[in-house]
Amino acid sequence: MKYLTSIKVSMPAKTNLDKAKSEFSFLGKPQESYKETYEFTGFKIENAFNDTLFLEEFNKTVNFKLDLLFLDCAFVFATIQIESKEPLDLKILNKNSFYFNERKELNKIDIKSIAEILEKLILSRYYSLESFDKMIDNVDIEMNHAERWNTIVQSINDNTCVLTNKNNFTLSTSSGGWYIEGENYPSSELLINQKKLKVWHDEHDENEFYFNGDIDKLIKILMHEHVAKSKLSDGVNILNIALHQIDEKAKEVLTKLTNTNPAYWANLSISIEAEQLYYIETQALVYKAIENFRNSNYLKNELTEKRYNQLKETFDRKIELIFQLSNEVNYALQNISTPIKSKNDFKLQESTDKVNERILFLSFVAMSVPLISWVTSTEISNKIKLFSGFIILLLPFLYYIINSFYKRKLISKNKLNVFKDELSDTYKNIDFQKKLIEKIKSDNSNSDKERIYAIQIGACESNIKIHKKHIRKLEEKIKTM
Repeated sequence: MKYLTSIKVSMPAKTNLDKAKSEFSFLGKPQESYKETYEFTGFKIENAFNDTLFLEEFNKTVNFKLDLLFLDCAFVFATIQIESKEPLDLKILNKNSFYFNERKELNKIDIKSIAEILEKLILSRYYSLESFDKMIDNVDIEMNHAERWNTIVQSINDNTCVLTNKNNFTLSTSSGGWYIEGENYPSSELLINQKKLKVWHDEHDENEFYFNGDIDKLIKILMHEHVAKSKLSDGVNILNIALHQIDEKAKEVLTKLTNTNPAYWANLSISIEAEQLYYIETQALVYKAIENFRNSNYLKNELTEKRYNQLKETFDRKIELIFQLSNEVNYALQNISTPIKSKNDFKLQESTDKVNERILFLSFVAMSVPLISWVTSTEISNKIKLFSGFIILLLPFLYYIINSFYKRKLISKNKLNVFKDELSDTYKNIDFQKKLIEKIKSDNSNSDKERIYAIQIGACESNIKIHKKHIRKLEEKIKTM
């Protein structure tokens, strides 16, 4: 009797397939998966683990098979197949202890329990939280908005298997329900009715399914369902993040509308222009996935009409929400880009200042022409001649030095204000992450649930380390100003 379940990891990004192959090749030879799922390329590792496993809960030895699939759309799909000669109690299979109990046989793939397949086998190599400590090592706080984010993104690309983007710092993970092979089924909804495969859904348990037939075909269908659901959800998440960040920037600008420092408006314009370009990358990523889903008839051909229409309705709602959010982001970017006019005015003023400086130099030269005859006169002493010539030459240089000092002072004052604002925001972010950790622990007081949410807690702790490192950089810089 066969039992099938799955684990998926999804991000609104891309996968560095070459690096992923290198990281996971110890589990087996990667096999190319070329456009088998919605035109996405990737690779499979079959039989990452395929051996007997003793389950103390049932006092039985079963065959345990683990397969992995990596797609270039930043999607990882792991399937677990358990084959037992006798039926297994689903209530026990669904208990947290089943996943967290140590299994010595799994030491073969460097993990101790089934639960560690997600965190220690996949995520530690695919999207290691430990690598995020290095994220700001190469970030100079003197960098502008675009330079900083380009450096951070490059650091993540170098230290993980993900090719990320500025708006992507979300990670979704989940596990599927159990699919049980058998001949007798309760009164249930038929989801797949093919010659080689039939699947039913238990009406009394949303995570319990029954199947009869080709398990490889079932895995392929499940893969298509999970990829579509995950990537559409990723699209919604990443656009919500972009909209939230624009909203936060707008609130900041609103509090500083009376700022007369041209350096502030120059930096703001760079930030907004960078956000517009980052968003183009984000939008292309999301729309490309939607196009792939719309061009595919795979699920329509495999699922029953009722099941397909249910999924399609869910997909259509998410696609509609994506287009709505995309329009909102576009509109928000147009509105907040109004301060770019301030940058253009600043540039015009800067250009005017340069012209004025040149005119001033020419004025001094023109003024000195009629003085030549006076300076060369024998009636005036040499001391007066030297003093007059020195003053004539000194005035334009004095103007240039004073004007340059004034501009540097404006830029330095703006930087100091920016650093102080960043320092305040970073302390607030640390407090938020600490409260989030406390909330996760209080909502999941027993040890099993705490282990389930260990990834979220680990992400929060990693964020706190990054914020503290940034605080040290800011405090050191502010002391020198």
